[in-house]
Amino acid sequence: MPINVKIVPAKEFIRTNANGEFDLEGTKELFLAVFSKMKEANASEVVMDLREATTKMTASDINELLSVLNHVGSWSTWKIAIVYRPKNDWDRAKFFELGAQNKGYRVGAFQVFENALTWLYPPHEL
Repeated sequence: MPINVKIVPAKEFIRTNANGEFDLEGTKELFLAVFSKMKEANASEVVMDLREATTKMTASDINELLSVLNHVGSWSTWKIAIVYRPKNDWDRAKFFELGAQNKGYRVGAFQVFENALTWLYPPHEL
């Protein structure tokens, strides 16, 4: 069975300013635009590839991004896998995963790309 996963690199939804600092408002706009386009294309499995991301979002920034998900519409059929490399002792991807799951979204955070794909498409579903 063919799979139809959309892989979105960090540069397509994370914005920084000219000094390389995280731009929350710009990121929220991109985040909404990317997921709105995915919804229009009926792409229900998404990999957010954060392995090359260098920004340091705060817990407040992550909560703001989570609030953007509410503006995209129904997420009942969506699965979002986050692939990342931890930057320090505070795991931002896992924090996003937990916050999204608490809101009813199907989000998983993975350090290994293949694990993300297996979560999106379990072998018994192929």
